[in-house]
This record gives sequence, C-alpha cells and structure tokens, in this order.
Amino acid sequence: MKKMILTAVFAAATLGATQANAFNQNDDVRIETRLQDKQEIKFAEVPAAVKDAFRAEGHAEEHVLKIFKIDLDENLTEYKFLLEEDGEKTEISYKAKTKA
Repeated sequence: MKKMILTAVFAAATLGATQANAFNQNDDVRIETRLQDKQEIKFAEVPAAVKDAFRAEGHAEEHVLKIFKIDLDENLTEYKFLLEEDGEKTEISYKAKTKA
C-alpha cells in the first residue's frame, strides 16, 4: 500500500512538472507583416548605380515600359523594370541600398 501511494505521488508530481514546461515553451512568437510600398517611377528617377547596371547588361531606356520602385525595408529598395525587347516582355529587378 505504501508503494502504491508513493507511486501515485511521484506520477502526479511528474505530470505537474511536464504541464508546467509545456506552458513555458511558447515564448515570444511574433509575426510581423509589412506592406511593400510600390510606386511607378520614370527612368530619370532611378539611381545612377541602378541605371549603370541596367545599361551594362545591354538594355536600353527605349525598351522600358514601366519601372516600379519597391521599398523592401528601411535600408533596401528594389527597382523592377518591365521591358519589351524583340517583341517579348521581360521583367528585370535590381536591389539597391537606401541611404540612411
């Protein structure tokens, strides 16, 4: 009888400790969602470094249909070019660091 009581007490204590650990495992879980700021711009508004990279790949300004500036975060901006070359539409993007 004494063993049975000790076993029941031990089982209850183990179960209580397990439950306490289960509640503490859900620490700080944070999901952050940010809408991207997307705006259409003109070729003249594109930074010089992005223009140079665009031209270095053999593309020309006259093939540009649209350009979108997308702020990815505080320090990074993406420039998406929609082009039409040789009758085919193509999308090319460049990422540039934003000055702080």
